[in-house]
Amino acid sequence: SDSTFSVVAYDAGLGLDYIGQPSLVVGADRYGTYIGGGTSLFWSDKLGGRNLATLLQINGGLKDISAVVAYTNLSNRLNWGVQVQQTTYLTGGFLPLTQDTATGALVDQQLRFRQTNRSVSGIVAYPFSRVQRVEFSAGVSNISFDYEVRRDFLDPFTLEPIARETVNLPAPSALNLGQASAALVYDNAFYGIASPILGQRYRLEIAPTIGGLDMVTGIADFRKYIMPVRPFTIAARVLHYGRYGSGADDRRLNELFLGFPGLVRGYDYTSFRIEECGTGGGCPAFENLFGSKMLIGNLELRFPPLGALGLGDGFFGFLPLEMGIFADAGLAWRSDDPLTTGVDERAYFLGGDRKPVYSAGVSFRFNLFGYAILGLDWVHPFQRPLKGNHLQFTLVPGF
Repeated sequence: SDSTFSVVAYDAGLGLDYIGQPSLVVGADRYGTYIGGGTSLFWSDKLGGRNLATLLQINGGLKDISAVVAYTNLSNRLNWGVQVQQTTYLTGGFLPLTQDTATGALVDQQLRFRQTNRSVSGIVAYPFSRVQRVEFSAGVSNISFDYEVRRDFLDPFTLEPIARETVNLPAPSALNLGQASAALVYDNAFYGIASPILGQRYRLEIAPTIGGLDMVTGIADFRKYIMPVRPFTIAARVLHYGRYGSGADDRRLNELFLGFPGLVRGYDYTSFRIEECGTGGGCPAFENLFGSKMLIGNLELRFPPLGALGLGDGFFGFLPLEMGIFADAGLAWRSDDPLTTGVDERAYFLGGDRKPVYSAGVSFRFNLFGYAILGLDWVHPFQRPLKGNHLQFTLVPGF
């Protein structure tokens, strides 16, 4: 009888839902120790109307801590939320190999540019349907900068490392900015084991910035997934992300980078070596991947290889494995005036010298029990003749 069940008031308190992709890395070598890793915790009430996300990530030292605390309230059709975050971006470049005049050691120098974003923002979103919504946000942010050069001293005969030193360089002053954005979002994608396999997604966003810099950021991201023959999916993406206005090319901002694993594969930051830079100063093969604007295109044929061969039950077979044959293309550029910079870094279709980079290959993605997507790409970057085919590991799902 239902009269035997006890009745209690609803408790709207937050409880822990799950822990996302925890990681821990500890290492030591002749230069010192290293620690990194992080995790995210997601909380909600019993009905999912109130949600709290917390994230902490460390990538080597106190300067490289990223943290996020975000709260959203979905109890009504008009959703709202607030967020406080610190995010650190680390990029860099290479200098030509030199020789130390005092010791005779070869000096391999790497520039490291750190940008730390701190922000407080609020967001409201109104869904027109289950798959389409409009979003508005506003907030303030502080951007600080830290530049350094790391020098590795090598034995001139064996090339074995002798010592390492890090020297701080002059950095720009911090920026204080006010930001707002408006976006139209659509997403009816149906996910497989490691990436979407049906439907489409798009995001159209415009975000003005005022204060220490004046600019407008625009995003146009279109993704389409069709399955002409089960279980094969053709996935396509066209993405433009750019900053426009007087502050768009300000050198204090961390530039957009094409080589992240989720964008153009085969050009990852850590895969470059000094030999690819040549002897003319700078590193054109690497520097051409940066800009204030980028245009990216991806095409992939993805399918479950075990399921396609009938090895096991279900769509994916006896292992949660996905395979893809892909082609990536990307172009990064700036709007600098060549009369003042000496280099025309505009896109080739705007009369500049910047041209696209391409890559192609085969990818495998394995779902690690829902905790992470482990990817292995066998990729050929066409604009890196000294690199050629190589393996690239990732921890991101398919686009």
